Amino acid sequence: EAYKNITNTSRSKEHSRVVITHCLNPSLSIQQMLATTPPRTFMFISATLTPLNVFAKEIQLPATQTLENPHVISKNQLEVLVVKTGPSGTLLNADFTNRNQSSYQLEIGRSILKIVDQVPCGGTLVFFSSYSVLELCYEAWKTTGLYDELLSTCAVFLEPKSTKELPSLMTSY
Repeated sequence: EAYKNITNTSRSKEHSRVVITHCLNPSLSIQQMLATTPPRTFMFISATLTPLNVFAKEIQLPATQTLENPHVISKNQLEVLVVKTGPSGTLLNADFTNRNQSSYQLEIGRSILKIVDQVPCGGTLVFFSSYSVLELCYEAWKTTGLYDELLSTCAVFLEPKSTKELPSLMTSY
């Protein structure tokens, strides 16, 4: 239990709290495994472990052979934006109160429309903080016709909640 520490501090029955902390350092588990039954080979496959030399240091395991492939998207095809305000100047603050406001939801849609309009052929990937925020925005856009504007500019693919629906979405894409 090297990476779990559970503390239970109770004030009273109705106000009891449990704090659970997890160490996200995989080297603890790996070192424990190496001490008991060391494997002949470790293989880590992930798109998020780069650079590998840094990951190898973090897990305290020497990497004798590594293979890193270039990303399928070249650097000149990628632009990361943080947009603070929308086209009409509305602050794009997704706090709990604001994200339920139709003005916020529509401004997100108008911002996406403006960005998509300026991206030379290719695509735009938009991340939402949750499915519920995506659904709120989608409903507001459908109601006001903003979704139809988006569709007239580009193809729109919404990630389904169900993994069963993903293959047909990928085929459509």
